[in-house]
Amino acid sequence: MREGFQYIHNKIKVEIKISTAKKRININNMLTKKIWLIIGAFAILSTGVVGVNAYLSKKAASVAENFKEELLEGSTSTELEVISSTSEIDTSDWKTYRNEEYGFEIKYPPTWNLNSIAYPRIFMNSSNIKYIEESIIEGASLSISIIGSIVDDSITKNPKIVDDPKIWLDHLWKDNNCDERPCVPPPPYFKNSLIVAGRKAVKAEEYTIPGPMIHVYVGRDEKIYDISILFSEKDKQNYEKILDEVISTFNFTNGGM
Repeated sequence: MREGFQYIHNKIKVEIKISTAKKRININNMLTKKIWLIIGAFAILSTGVVGVNAYLSKKAASVAENFKEELLEGSTSTELEVISSTSEIDTSDWKTYRNEEYGFEIKYPPTWNLNSIAYPRIFMNSSNIKYIEESIIEGASLSISIIGSIVDDSITKNPKIVDDPKIWLDHLWKDNNCDERPCVPPPPYFKNSLIVAGRKAVKAEEYTIPGPMIHVYVGRDEKIYDISILFSEKDKQNYEKILDEVISTFNFTNGGM
């Protein structure tokens, strides 16, 4: 009798162990399936993110390329253009900004505000400037940036860059291999050559996230002076004229680093 009870007891223990083992196998199978589902979902998500990034990069490159084509169609000749004051804009009451440290002075419209001076960059904003998120929808922002050899050592390596900023602009493209492959964002596109304050200069244009931006680069004393204006697309013609007028007032002073 005792042996019979022992037999039944052992059988129950074996069945319990088998049942427990089956449950563990089922649980492991369920966990394995869930893990693979998670891995699969993550892989799909990752592929989607990569796809979105690739799409955005491709779209940005496409926008940049279209912008380049439009700019090249409307570009002027490479002959030097002397920027001088026009009678279209009255500058008699314009404010004067003079910087002894970097040796230059420039005039800007009386309603514009000297927004900030974060050397080596100075900002002047029109009083009606407005943004929606990151895009400028009204007004303009003028900036003067001083690019020295500390920022770009090519200025020290090639002194001719200062005498002819077109060489420096070409260097930006070649240094990033942008002539051989799309660069996002690309450097500013050459527009035309100028004479500013008696020195060779270049005008260039780029399309940034906030809006279109026109640059005028002129060099002196191992520095490139970048006078640029950011504006809304609808006001391009107006603010390009204002930039030209501002550039006509730009002069180097005896000071400067």
